[in-house]
Amino acid sequence: MALGRNPKVWSIIAVAALATLFSGFALAQDEASKPTPAGKWESTVTDPMTKAEIKTILTLEEVDGQWIGSIGDETGETLELSGVRIDGNRVQFSFPKNEMNLDVTYSGALDAESDQILGSMKTPFGDQEMNFHRHRTSVTGQDGQKKYAIGSGPTGVWLGKVRMPDGEEKIVKLTLESDEQGEAIAILEDPFVDEVRGKNVQISDTMISFTYRPAGQRYPSNFTGSYVAADDRLTGSFSQRGTSRFVKFARDPETTVLGFTNDGQIIEPARTRHQHRLALTGRASQWLALHMVKDDTYTINSMTTSRLGLDGTLRWYARDAFAIFGRYFRGGFSMTSDQEKLASHAHMGLSSDSSLNISGWEFGVVGYFGNIIKESSRFNPYMTATLGKASWEVNAEGRGSAVLAIDDEPLEGTDWVAGFGLGTEYEMSSSFNLEFEWMWRYFATQDEFVWTDTTNDWSNTHAWTLSVGATYLFW
Repeated sequence: MALGRNPKVWSIIAVAALATLFSGFALAQDEASKPTPAGKWESTVTDPMTKAEIKTILTLEEVDGQWIGSIGDETGETLELSGVRIDGNRVQFSFPKNEMNLDVTYSGALDAESDQILGSMKTPFGDQEMNFHRHRTSVTGQDGQKKYAIGSGPTGVWLGKVRMPDGEEKIVKLTLESDEQGEAIAILEDPFVDEVRGKNVQISDTMISFTYRPAGQRYPSNFTGSYVAADDRLTGSFSQRGTSRFVKFARDPETTVLGFTNDGQIIEPARTRHQHRLALTGRASQWLALHMVKDDTYTINSMTTSRLGLDGTLRWYARDAFAIFGRYFRGGFSMTSDQEKLASHAHMGLSSDSSLNISGWEFGVVGYFGNIIKESSRFNPYMTATLGKASWEVNAEGRGSAVLAIDDEPLEGTDWVAGFGLGTEYEMSSSFNLEFEWMWRYFATQDEFVWTDTTNDWSNTHAWTLSVGATYLFW
């Protein structure tokens, strides 16, 4: 039987050939779809001394059949790796030697399912677990909008201010990203044009350049910019035929997030409670008398009763959760109407119409912990401490009247005051808060060299103050 005359045999051969072809194609597709260690990877390690978390960026690349790599941090500084070996899913490399000349190596394996490199760093002092996940620059949020991580390189949505010929400032919006094929994309929304896509786009870790020509424009324009990783800052110049505009860019807050988890979930930045640097607060305070009485012996300080006071504060937010402030306060106490208590000092003119009047300045710090307790709440609890100087006097019939005296020594002075308090803000808007506070104050009014009987006549003064007020934030 001749082969050429048997169609059935030729059919079998054709089917076998096609099966071989398609199986080869399938194998090639499987090989192409396998995760590869090439690209950027992230890991977070804890400094054993400071306990601070440090983000590490690992870059692996195959060039002319040889694997090379570098390792760095969020500032953009990198060091070249040596001995990079990729064998199947195994990943090995050596860290650059530091001033201690220590041999530090890494050995791990690429896990296809989780797309992570799982392994450990080997040092002369022992092994430390170190796992890498793929570096992500963007993730699509639940609202369908792309979100870009802070410090993710030039990729992202940037906003810059451009001054118009009439002096008015307009916003320039620049979007830098890559398509599915890895090609760089630049989209510009300029106040002079609607939207235009850049051409010849070049985006590296530090440099950006592209050309663009809006509809109706005869000559193309160019953009050349630079990205500073340490500041997460983008600057650049738009130029056309000898004229240029320099623009500083900041990330668009609507599309910027803190980062991403290993499985691609968005890490939102902590809520910003104070969007301004300065604040003015005005409050009304109820001064509540705090008495230290021993064996039913009452000094004048222990005969006081509550009274209303006022204070005003200028606050500077050094951090969102920490502020420094200066405050002027004016308050004091009335005297008891208990004639039995007053009788011991009636000879000096002390009566129920008398008062202890206090005013002064204090400086302090305040730490807020609302984001720790419940970030979504409008309440923002805080702790505060103060130190200052207060002027005080005991008046016969209210503030400004005659000052009472013990043995011809007027009851007046200027002394140190220290305080500690707890309170909370309640956010009404980004520029307006309500404030509620409880504070204990200690006034060092005692002077045994002037008023010698500190047990029966005069000693230090203690006070509670309950305050409520409003804060206006600005600048």
